[in-house]
Amino acid sequence: GDNFYVLAEVTANNEETGYAFYAQDSDDFEAKVPDSALDITRATASPAILACGTNRVKFNIELTNLGDSAEDVQVFVRNAATAKEYQLNNGDDVEVDDDFSDEDAFIQVVDEYVTLTDAKSGSNTYTVVAYYDDGDKTVSKDVTVTQESCGATVPTTSTTTTTPTNNNVP
Repeated sequence: GDNFYVLAEVTANNEETGYAFYAQDSDDFEAKVPDSALDITRATASPAILACGTNRVKFNIELTNLGDSAEDVQVFVRNAATAKEYQLNNGDDVEVDDDFSDEDAFIQVVDEYVTLTDAKSGSNTYTVVAYYDDGDKTVSKDVTVTQESCGATVPTTSTTTTTPTNNNVP
């Protein structure tokens, strides 16, 4: 909601005549911050590579309020392939304030362990989705989690060596 006065001055020389030109202009404008604007400034999963048989991942998500009003945010992690969804923060809203004089107010971090029941061998894309402005707006960011293959077990074969016996020994 602040007003700004901009003054622009330009000086140039004509290449053909060498004549110097000067121009000046000014204008007033008002800069407005949108009421509701949110960004996911960081989204990571740790570990990013899951060993065979493990499925527990810690998601670290940083939400930054860029708007002029406080936001109550619902945060989900959704598997892009299976549409399986995990709600973070125990289903409670993450409150992201609009007090830009205090970084702890307009930036909130969600650190939460999730047991991924749908991770397949190989690369899995999970989309972090944040619903805000009473659920009317969303912002999202993708995170990749790789599940190592347990591999097929190869049966071992045992060999028995037999020694020929001579039963016709005199």
